[in-house]
Amino acid sequence: MGQQACAPVEAQASANDLSRSPSGGTSCARGSTMSSFASADQSSRGTGGYAESGDGAAGGRDFRPKVEFPTLWRKGNSRDKQLDLEAARAAMPGLPEISREARKQPSSLWASGIRRSMFGTMEALAVPPNAKPQVVGTQEVWPEYWGITRGQIKDLLTKLQKDPRWSSDNNVYTLVKEFIVPWTRGQGVGYAVMMNKDKPQEVSLMVSHAWGENAEEFLEALLRSTTEEDVLFICALSVYQAQDDAGPSIQEQLGSRPAESPFRRVLAHIRERGDQVGWRWRWRTWLASLPELCLLTAVIAFYLPTLLYGCVPTFRQCVDVAESNQFRDTAHLTLIEMLPFLGGASETWVWKPMAERFEVFLTLAVVFFVGAVVSGAALRRTRIYNGRMVVVPNREVDLYSRLWCVYEIYVATALGVRVEVARTLAHAGKVSSKHATCGHEEDMNRISGEIQAGTVGCGFEQIDQAVWLTTRGARWNAAKLSFGYGLSIAIFIVAYLRIKGSDKNVPAVVAGILLACVCVTAAVYGVFRRAHGTPTFGSVTGCAVLLAICGVALGVLEDNIDAPGWLNHFLEHFSRALLIGGCYIVVFLVLSLCALRCCTRLAMIRRATLPSLLTTSLALFVFMTGAEVAAAGARLDSVYPCSVCNASFVAGFFAVPAYMCWSAAVSWGVRLGRTRMCQNRCWP
Repeated sequence: MGQQACAPVEAQASANDLSRSPSGGTSCARGSTMSSFASADQSSRGTGGYAESGDGAAGGRDFRPKVEFPTLWRKGNSRDKQLDLEAARAAMPGLPEISREARKQPSSLWASGIRRSMFGTMEALAVPPNAKPQVVGTQEVWPEYWGITRGQIKDLLTKLQKDPRWSSDNNVYTLVKEFIVPWTRGQGVGYAVMMNKDKPQEVSLMVSHAWGENAEEFLEALLRSTTEEDVLFICALSVYQAQDDAGPSIQEQLGSRPAESPFRRVLAHIRERGDQVGWRWRWRTWLASLPELCLLTAVIAFYLPTLLYGCVPTFRQCVDVAESNQFRDTAHLTLIEMLPFLGGASETWVWKPMAERFEVFLTLAVVFFVGAVVSGAALRRTRIYNGRMVVVPNREVDLYSRLWCVYEIYVATALGVRVEVARTLAHAGKVSSKHATCGHEEDMNRISGEIQAGTVGCGFEQIDQAVWLTTRGARWNAAKLSFGYGLSIAIFIVAYLRIKGSDKNVPAVVAGILLACVCVTAAVYGVFRRAHGTPTFGSVTGCAVLLAICGVALGVLEDNIDAPGWLNHFLEHFSRALLIGGCYIVVFLVLSLCALRCCTRLAMIRRATLPSLLTTSLALFVFMTGAEVAAAGARLDSVYPCSVCNASFVAGFFAVPAYMCWSAAVSWGVRLGRTRMCQNRCWP
């Protein structure tokens, strides 16, 4: 994690080399040789640029440090801005004159909402670099090429788990001391460069974490939070840790100036590459969500005539079930009560003209569906640069009680580099930079003084705001998951009921199902979050039982109160959705996750879950549709409405809820605690 994670593991007990928290968490100082982010350029923030020369590490290039000097422009008149520039020049003698054009760089919106401007890259100063690169043969490799790929991280995790000396309880300190250092000793390069000697990998993702966390959980969180295109800078793997004469020491790699530190150089490089890509990099998060948004809009547009009229739409006509059909009487039944009727009804479909104002909706549905497919394919094909910083909370160490950690997040935010929280339910801690500490008093005083002096912004409050905006990512993802999937489930179920003849209040039914999905998601998220992502079998089962009891109780209440029709419809479907949600938690979360956590040989369940879900859904759809079409006399005009009706049933009652549970478990990194029942059933 930045500089503090780069200390040599052999010197853990030495106060001269390293200072750490009493809990064994993040190391955050390097003694007198490690500079903080506020030294020679304390009135600004040097970020370490790069100059190309004739020979070098990757592709014939040698990245030499030069100064990229972003200066904060405070609100005020032009004279205030000129004073800031003069102070910057005074802090760094030799800074050349900055042209008016160089100042017109794209501005970045900070977490506080205050717009700051950043200067462009300056010419290299006539100051020799103090930091040393890693060397492969005769090629110098600088930090922005100390990257490791996602596939190599996966291979490392597999290699560790197969090693008889490895324990699943090892932390990152043990990983480096007992494995990384022996593997790289005498190589002169870090593990990442050693694995990519032929072609050092350009870093696109900076990782911030604590060394006191569980190593396996850390690597698994990275695998969940990254893609195959990402190249990661992980200090434990990127920096040469052996401390021998074969390569540069830790201190030599870090340098003596803030602009030379690997953390600052990598972040500056990510920002530089992002600026080259332009608006697509800055808006990448929204562009990535475009296919899902288009698909949800297509579903809404297609089913709107069904929700309002109760018929299956076509481009010119609407298909409805005949009034005399006996199956219409089952529209009020629950899923369990409907099972005996599935595939055994004879439907009589009536084709009738559609209202003119609804003819356009099927066209819109097709347009948005094509848009979802095209945008998804375009994003996969173009592979927009995804440079960012990922912070990895953990269950062992309160990550953001460390001053260096919160400060790193703020600096990355200030540089305009997107900061994300890894996909984990581990707590990041309660953020208050005023009370955050650092093991080395000199660094703590220096950072605190810089913050109080306002050289990096508006003080502790702005740092707290920046970190809070970063750590709320897990809650925001849970909210998006519950709303997006909940709305889809509600639309599918209500559409099915409307096709079958239900005349209940559509907004009330949709609201009841959607609220139930939100409640189920919130309950599960709360249980997992409280247990840092590792709840016990009993706590998850208890949550499911409690939801089921609430559903039954609300159902009894709905049957025994005299309320308006819309309220009865709301309570009826809200209670049933809670009951079904409790059942899905038990079936799709508890059993599968118990196997994933406890029995290594059953880990294939995770890989087989999605194909099995798709196969089961398709088989159920084919069975129901084939039975209804056959019962209707195998008429071709009944194939389309039967298909839409049964697809709505399968999607709303089975496929989407099951996929929601599966995707939540995978994206959140949920794993059940080791219970005696699981341990007794595991294979050796």
